[in-house]
Amino acid sequence: MSDASDSQLDIEYRAFVRSLHTDTINTVLAVESWWQPGCFRIAALGGYTEDGNTDSKDVAEAIEQDWRQIIHPRLLTLVNGHPDPDVRFAADVLVKRLWSMILIVTSPRHGRGRDREEENSVAVHLVHDGFERLRRTTYHAPFRINRPSPTYTGVPVGNAEPLPGKMLETINALQAAGVLESDDDSAIIRTAIPNAVRRLSDILFMPEEERAAAFARSSVPDPASSPSQTENDEANRVKFGFSH
Repeated sequence: MSDASDSQLDIEYRAFVRSLHTDTINTVLAVESWWQPGCFRIAALGGYTEDGNTDSKDVAEAIEQDWRQIIHPRLLTLVNGHPDPDVRFAADVLVKRLWSMILIVTSPRHGRGRDREEENSVAVHLVHDGFERLRRTTYHAPFRINRPSPTYTGVPVGNAEPLPGKMLETINALQAAGVLESDDDSAIIRTAIPNAVRRLSDILFMPEEERAAAFARSSVPDPASSPSQTENDEANRVKFGFSH
């Protein structure tokens, strides 16, 4: 293909992405409006209550219904149809991270030990990080100069990211390996969960080979690596969009 043809296709690609920009931003706004304040509030508190207040089971069920009928389908239009690969990637990861919120929101609130609080905090900050990355990619997409190669295989990339409990284990392991360090003697989980989540996400958003090398250097298992077939069989019984 001639350079002139390539240049024309680049122009057409940029025009296509820009024509989708308003709808893309509207999708992000719809998801954020669903997340704040209702879903975020119940998730941050660790589930719904049964005393009929603003955190009741009925409210939680309404949030889940909106997710299934409105929010999830709209995000999937970005995952499956947006021409920018970074937007597809960020949207797919956010879909999986929001699933953890559904699992929390639709569970009754109970006594919250430290482990539960830390796991919920990791889950919430994973969503915040996911929104930040999706906003950044949707803003950058119209400014891409050259069209990307059409390498999308149809397999959602975010399926490899595990549930927040496993992410918490990985953060602890990275801290023990000296990869994540706090400013004092206290555990980073108690003092800097947002930063720990962001730094772990930086690794998880790397290309697969770079990601594997980063974990190998710290001798910490890659939480997004493919599980064994036995683990797959077990995970498929209760799978909610994550590997276990």
